Amino acid sequence: MKYACFISYRHFKESFGSNFVQEFVSVLNEFLELYMNEKAFLDEERLKTGEFFNQRLAEAICNSACMIIIYTPKHFSKQKPYCTCEYMAMKRLEKKRILKLKDKGKGLIITVVLRGIDQLPKEIVNNRHVIDFSALIEPKIKGNLRRRIEEIARYIFDVSMELRQADIDWNTCSNYIIPSEEEEEEVAKWLDEIDVFSPKLPLR
Repeated sequence: MKYACFISYRHFKESFGSNFVQEFVSVLNEFLELYMNEKAFLDEERLKTGEFFNQRLAEAICNSACMIIIYTPKHFSKQKPYCTCEYMAMKRLEKKRILKLKDKGKGLIITVVLRGIDQLPKEIVNNRHVIDFSALIEPKIKGNLRRRIEEIARYIFDVSMELRQADIDWNTCSNYIIPSEEEEEEVAKWLDEIDVFSPKLPLR
């Protein structure tokens, strides 16, 4: 394990989204440092240039205890499915690794909603940790939201401790492959079958 978590997010052309990602990861790393040596993996090239998809990212996903999705409605996109491929890659790892955890209720994917909570797939709402940041109107993270991020850091630490005690061969991560949208019908099928969550009340 090299990383506390892998940050999965869409490239933002405007400053609000990019600044939020950087601020979120900065605050998260502040709290992770209190618990563990590993930090969050953030693909800086994506902040600058948009899509960036290579073996380095596949290794980073495999070498991470968890994945954090920074969710907006365009995260799972048929036109640009790289975030979906990352999600599917972590789901595959989770399926194998969770069997080796004592607490099999601990998922390895956390969703932070920046916008579009009513567009979240039901699969995520029903099975994942979802933290709502959609009321945020500036990228600066303060007060209660900082406390929510510390809760995330503590959760990641707890999961990482269990993973360390499990029989996981991290050396195989050098050969791990992210599902390709051209090769994996599973990715296209999942995008076609997304069942969107439509809350009647705000998610808490």
